[in-house]
Amino acid sequence: MQTILTQDAQTEIKEKYHDRKYEYKVNSSLSLGFIRKKLLTMFSKKNDSEKIMEELKELFIKNLVPIRLGRSYERIPDKYRQRKRPKQFNNRRNVL
Repeated sequence: MQTILTQDAQTEIKEKYHDRKYEYKVNSSLSLGFIRKKLLTMFSKKNDSEKIMEELKELFIKNLVPIRLGRSYERIPDKYRQRKRPKQFNNRRNVL
């Protein structure tokens, strides 16, 4: 469902921001959070579903992420294997 909703916003993003340095795409983690918040109201009120879809599309367009080419980091697969269990960080929270 997320990909269906973001595809329309992605085409508008390409048209709107074609003259910038980087190409932009919809922030997938934020878009999932927006959809989760509006999901129940989207299906419970039939008359407002189109309005909610437009609101989601505007939120997707406002929250963009640049696509920076040539970025790759070496991943160390055995980094956490030395410990008995992975270290949990306290600052991990949901996106929204």
